[in-house]
Amino acid sequence: MCQHGGECNSVTGACLCMPGWQGDNCTTPCTNGTYGFNCTQKCTCQNGGLCRASDGKCRCKPGWMGSRCTEICAEGFYGDHCMSSCDCKENFVCSPISGCVCRYGFTGEYCNIRLVDRSVMYFEEEPKSNSGIVVGTCVAVLLVVVIVICIVFYYKRRVNHLKNELAYVT
Repeated sequence: MCQHGGECNSVTGACLCMPGWQGDNCTTPCTNGTYGFNCTQKCTCQNGGLCRASDGKCRCKPGWMGSRCTEICAEGFYGDHCMSSCDCKENFVCSPISGCVCRYGFTGEYCNIRLVDRSVMYFEEEPKSNSGIVVGTCVAVLLVVVIVICIVFYYKRRVNHLKNELAYVT
């Protein structure tokens, strides 16, 4: 017995299936990518569009239109069959797939945060260089070494001076 509107041939008993169906009893739907009587026609949908099994008409993904889904939505339109119109505010652009999205270089709920500003802020917030601390430490150590050398020479000279005075007294 033929299903889904298929007709039985009175002579052979074979089913003549309606478009979109196949198999001995017309119970198997066309596989993806085929359509028509006994699913013998190949679908020609592009860009991810789905083919209707009965007549091969394409159901385009959002952002695409045309009989084979080869045309992108016109400027200012988006979504299924490009039927929705965009009314984008400042710093927004109309995406053919999802409607208003932030213009390149902007982010945030209202697209009012510049990404460039964030990168500048990021660089400003980076820790400062330690070169000043290193130079300061080197200068301090050098100064301490010079002071120690001066003290050693001072005491050496004083000891020599005291030795001379003691030698003169005795």
